[in-house]
Parts: sequence; C-alpha cells; structure tokens
Amino acid sequence: MWIFILLSGCISEKNGAVDDPEETGNPVKIVYVDWASEKASSNVIKAVIQKRLSRECELLPVSLGAMWESVAQGDQDGMVAAWLPSLQAG
Repeated sequence: MWIFILLSGCISEKNGAVDDPEETGNPVKIVYVDWASEKASSNVIKAVIQKRLSRECELLPVSLGAMWESVAQGDQDGMVAAWLPSLQAG
C-alpha cells in the first residue's frame, strides 16, 4: 500500500491573477474521502501545516471522484488519499 501526499502548490490562477494563499492569508484546503484512515491522515497533515508552517488549514470530506476533480481543477489545494494503483482497481 502506498499513500501519497499531493499538494498542488497551494497557488491557483483565476481571472488572470495568481492567488497565493500565503500572501493573501487564505487557508490551505485539503479534501479527503470520509474513510477512517483518510480522516486520520488528513488531520495529521492539517496539524503539521498549522504548527510547522503557521498556516490555517481546512479539511473537506468529499466523494472519491470529487476529491480528484477538485484538486485537478484547482478548487482545493491537496489530498492525502492516493492509494495507487489499487484505489480503483478491479
């Protein structure tokens, strides 16, 4: 089993302007699938971001498909639930 942490750089571009949460004070937004293991992993990452980076962090439980889509579209900053290649095998 592999667990990957994926943060998309916490920078998104909307309407031609770059929005850097570190400069604007926006929290780091992490999505997760509401499984016990992912809830725990996401809370650990949240604690590290808040303590070591002094940044606010928000967690949002979503469905599996929404998790991938929201990070890919830049709506959220990251996720910790990428169990590849077995996550959707079968």
